[in-house]
Amino acid sequence: MRKSYLYIWGLVALLLVVGKVGQAQDSLGMSCLSSLDYWQGADDIQMVGDMAYVVSANTLHIVSLADPAHPLDIGQVSWSDSWSGSSVCLRGDLAYVASGFGVIVFDVSDPAHPNTLVEWIPWAGCEVEFFLVLGDIAILSIIDGGRYVVDISSLGNIHIVGGNLPSSLCCPIGMVGEYVCFGGWGLSMWDFSDPTLPVQVAEVDTQFVIGATAISGNHAYAGTFWNGLRIIDVSNPLQPVEVGSCDSGTCEAVTVTGDHAIVLKGDGLNIWNVSDPGQPVFESSFGPHIVHRNSLASSGTIVCAGDMDVHSPSLLVVDITDPHAPTEISTIGTKGFLYRMAVSSTVGYLANAWSDLLTIDLSDLTEVVELGMSNEESSFGSFDVAIRGSYAYMACGSGGLMVFDVGNPAQPESIAAIDQNTDFIGRITIAGDYAYVIDGYSGSPFWLRTFSLADPAAPVCVNTLHITNYASGFFGFAAANGYLYLGRGWGFYTYSLADPAAPQLVGSCDLPHALEFHVEDLALLDNYSYVAYAYGGVRIIDVSDPTHPTEVGSVGEPTWAVATSGNTLMTFGLDGISVKDVTDRLNPVTIGYYHFDTTNEWIRDMDVMGQYLLTAGGGKFRVYLCDALSGIESRPELSPYEFALLPPYPNPFNSTLIIPFDIPIQSEAVIIIYNILGQKVQEFALPHLSPGLHRVTWDASSHASGIYLVRMATNGQQYQQKVVLLR
Repeated sequence: MRKSYLYIWGLVALLLVVGKVGQAQDSLGMSCLSSLDYWQGADDIQMVGDMAYVVSANTLHIVSLADPAHPLDIGQVSWSDSWSGSSVCLRGDLAYVASGFGVIVFDVSDPAHPNTLVEWIPWAGCEVEFFLVLGDIAILSIIDGGRYVVDISSLGNIHIVGGNLPSSLCCPIGMVGEYVCFGGWGLSMWDFSDPTLPVQVAEVDTQFVIGATAISGNHAYAGTFWNGLRIIDVSNPLQPVEVGSCDSGTCEAVTVTGDHAIVLKGDGLNIWNVSDPGQPVFESSFGPHIVHRNSLASSGTIVCAGDMDVHSPSLLVVDITDPHAPTEISTIGTKGFLYRMAVSSTVGYLANAWSDLLTIDLSDLTEVVELGMSNEESSFGSFDVAIRGSYAYMACGSGGLMVFDVGNPAQPESIAAIDQNTDFIGRITIAGDYAYVIDGYSGSPFWLRTFSLADPAAPVCVNTLHITNYASGFFGFAAANGYLYLGRGWGFYTYSLADPAAPQLVGSCDLPHALEFHVEDLALLDNYSYVAYAYGGVRIIDVSDPTHPTEVGSVGEPTWAVATSGNTLMTFGLDGISVKDVTDRLNPVTIGYYHFDTTNEWIRDMDVMGQYLLTAGGGKFRVYLCDALSGIESRPELSPYEFALLPPYPNPFNSTLIIPFDIPIQSEAVIIIYNILGQKVQEFALPHLSPGLHRVTWDASSHASGIYLVRMATNGQQYQQKVVLLR
């Protein structure tokens, strides 16, 4: 199908950490049981001794390399996910991170518990490219806005002191005495004895753009875009002299440790002996790896490099003790950026901007584990997911609609890509034999497209309906009771599915207009829709008459995600998660909460499984135990639309197989397991089944390896799944 590498918004990458998270310091009736934490790549790396400081989108990871064969992510701190980091620079116990619209200073004196000290915004609307600390000053680079000198001698008074340096300067490299070395079309030296008025004093014309450069001792190691590594003696800053070069081709990053210069290229690392800078000697190459430009650092004999391959960890740890035979000794940081999720039986399906689909095992919610990742890399990622039988349908933005076979959840396999006449598919929901998607992006028309799933492996678009396009924000989108419910911008809409192949707009209502108000999510409960309306709180819409939806109440606190179950409404807002009793549908009462700083966590989707709340967003998937949900069935939207034998799990399996199935009405069922010869090996008679999700467990410890068929008979119909028993 498709093969390409993902470069999305400067986001990238993350570590998978599985474990017990524990009770929040400020919580009521909720505890966090388990978590999957992902990295989003390695935008920049700095090493100090045996510690690596890695910027990964909106998170700073602190990795201990005391045992480089077993790196440990011992501490991390995050900030608003609208601020993606681009660089990190250490100054003693302080880490300065260029983070989108400003610079954040972290105290890393206790690496296991980094904390935020200062968030500095140069001016409203600026976009920070990098921030290089040079003693008591720093060089600030603004995207398309020049270079500035910043006084950082006092954390309480960080301010710009120097005028705009030429934008032709690529980046500052380092400091030699009172002189700062810059890259650009050549290498230039600037006198910073008066930081308010830096003056260029010398330049070496390398004839090629210098991208990444490092200073070690009296030499600058300048990586050019086309003509390899140039070595320049800067012992006299007023008269820098090129003394040597390495024919390395394009240099994307350079780091120097001891007598060795390591050059990052698109196909891996080149290692040069520079004990004599005038006559560097090539020693070896290592790779190939697809690595992120400028993500390279070293300390002693350890080199850390960022990897952009979706199916590879974020950070490679390479030992160059023997520079003639460098060895990758460890990796860290499973990649993922989560948008929305779907749950089927004991498997969770996550829309992942780093690939198309992640699957997780939910059989033990106290310790969730990742099952697998879709078989192909994508240049698009995914933003929403819906499950029907053994197929997953993904909203993949400009990549259109993707179809995955998830008969084996541990190995989801892409089987179709439908992108004809689509612009940007961002949301999807399924009702019966049809999938409904929202197609469009800000500034363009939006469409509600209907796809027939008559052939579930090859959806066909059978209807397109224009959606009024106004305001900004995301969508709230759900299907229930023969209707589609859609929130967008400042409006709420209902569509009849009387003809499921051709939804018809039958009702709408306006929501309060304000710049900071817009629909982010919605959830249904009985005859009401609870709409997450950003800073407009939760808007309560009466949909008992879908042709005349009417706002009948609101909850004032800012809200970005909602979920419902029984008489409980779960919301995500500025303080974290709130649990509300909505026995009185119009007057929600807070009965529980789990508070956290939203700069550390941002929830994009919430779902309920029994007494557990599942959340996904950014680099985190989490499971919370909620007292208010005890004994409550999952929300009505999750009820099955039809009889279904769901994919047994795990598959292949060793000795124990879980067989889940859906029953929409009170019924009975028989599940029979046959071997490849058609001989019956096990039968489960299941009378008096109530509507909902059920499962049986087959103990196959006494049976031989091979292929088996699982067949369910119910309501006059039969359903079948294939499983593999491996010893």
